[in-house]
Amino acid sequence: MKMRRQGAPEIDHFSAHSGGFRINSNFILSLVFDRKGMLWVGTEDAGLACYSVGADGLHLHFQDTGENRGLQHKSIWTLFVDRTENLWIGTFAGGVYMLSRYANYFKHFKNYPGNQQSLSSNAVSGFLEDSKGRMWVATDGGGLNLFNRQSGAFKRYTTKNSEIKSDAILTLYEDNNGAFWLGAWRGGLLLFDRENEFFKQYTTQNSNLGSNNVFGVCRDRSGVLWVCAYGAGLSYFDESR
Repeated sequence: MKMRRQGAPEIDHFSAHSGGFRINSNFILSLVFDRKGMLWVGTEDAGLACYSVGADGLHLHFQDTGENRGLQHKSIWTLFVDRTENLWIGTFAGGVYMLSRYANYFKHFKNYPGNQQSLSSNAVSGFLEDSKGRMWVATDGGGLNLFNRQSGAFKRYTTKNSEIKSDAILTLYEDNNGAFWLGAWRGGLLLFDRENEFFKQYTTQNSNLGSNNVFGVCRDRSGVLWVCAYGAGLSYFDESR
């Protein structure tokens, strides 16, 4: 379905009920392009799909509905492509799946009760590969994880073993200065010193942050940090003031 308003660019709309090309679900939670220009789509109820984008629309190249031996969970919360072109898939309750560019199968990482080197929680909310190539995984309920690519183990940062302040991490962001920011539910904005493993917390109690539920962080070209908070609009954070 095509929509166009006067003076505005044309928009193609694809849904599960479109008259022409149909996507596999209307409940899209995540999107990412890989380096080949392929569009990966994560859904709430129909797993993962991959499309090429052409002048005539989308073309389906891959689909996994979470019902076979590859991807075993339908609800995809977050997608990320790292610098070696691996696709990282965060699910609602199934942990992390990784699809390597060199392999045609999913590698699965999840929480194993009693194993402190496994993923801290199976509810995965975000990924970040920092400037040193370290892979970080945010979870809703298990805090932050640092993934060891050689051993496959996870190092956990939770309210029980660190100063992270909240185990519900909603977003991860590294700015151009190398500062590592986390947004948390009921934990505000966190600045993580990775070398000293120290978390500095900004909340409505000690700053002008609009809410302690932070969903997004971004720094602009002038060096100002912008923070979006649930129910409280935008916060403007200028560290030079």
